[in-house]
Amino acid sequence: LALRCQSRGWRAVALTYWRLDWNEVRDLAAALDAVRASNPSAPMFCVAHSASAFLLVQYLARVGDATPLVAAVTVAGCLDFLRTADFVARTKHATYRR
Repeated sequence: LALRCQSRGWRAVALTYWRLDWNEVRDLAAALDAVRASNPSAPMFCVAHSASAFLLVQYLARVGDATPLVAAVTVAGCLDFLRTADFVARTKHATYRR
């Protein structure tokens, strides 16, 4: 996706950071603020996958219209992360340990 954006002359930025504070969106907010500061007139669009999608939804729910994003897409996110984590722990977790 980033390469396709770049081929159109768009600037792609990736935030990759893993931690277990599932309702903590300050890192995402700080990253968006930094991108906005260095590119004040550029429209910002965010794509998030899996746990990041969950965080993006939490972020948007908190900031609402105050977001600097003009659009956002979540892919394979869940709306109830704790319930999903419990399901994975009960049904698939052993698979990941093999």
